[in-house]
Amino acid sequence: MVAKINRGVSLYGAVIYNQRKVDEATARIIAGNRMITDLTGNPHNVMQQTLWAFDSYLAANRNTEKPVLHISLNPSVDD
Repeated sequence: MVAKINRGVSLYGAVIYNQRKVDEATARIIAGNRMITDLTGNPHNVMQQTLWAFDSYLAANRNTEKPVLHISLNPSVDD
């Protein structure tokens, strides 16, 4: 298994990266905490709701230089 850990300033970049992988069926979301999910599967609604879910956290951390942490777990097909 390979784990990739990235920090950045763009929440949109991390969310669109994940959503693109899910849309292409090359990834799936296996867990979330306090996340709003869109049961219709409408990609526009998913993006909007996901970004909205983080608004209060980003507002509370305005002085943090890199408030976004993206962790990607990439298991081998043998795992």
